[in-house]
Amino acid sequence: MNARIDIIPEWVLNGLSSEDKIKFIVEKVKRNVILVLEDILEPEEQADLIRQTMLEIDCETFTGIELLTFNKNSTNKGFMRRKNKPNGDSKITIIAPASSVNVLRETSSIISLTFKQA
Repeated sequence: MNARIDIIPEWVLNGLSSEDKIKFIVEKVKRNVILVLEDILEPEEQADLIRQTMLEIDCETFTGIELLTFNKNSTNKGFMRRKNKPNGDSKITIIAPASSVNVLRETSSIISLTFKQA
């Protein structure tokens, strides 16, 4: 099954409780959707997401997630700078099925992923 990428604006998740946000994310990722969120998860939400993912793991159909985050302020000069954000703050989270991507590189300025062959 090919992976799909969904880009989710900040306002979509802001209207959800933490529990609903985690359910939304897990259900999407279990369907082989790579999520690019225009926000970051709170540390407690990240922990809950990892906990919930561990409960859902099935070696044949769902092997877990990759969780990657950019959280830069206005000193960032790269593609993450957003003029419509207060102080230029930009936050992006990528959540992907572990079975669909390889993380090649993750630094404060770049995340490199490749897609695994189905």
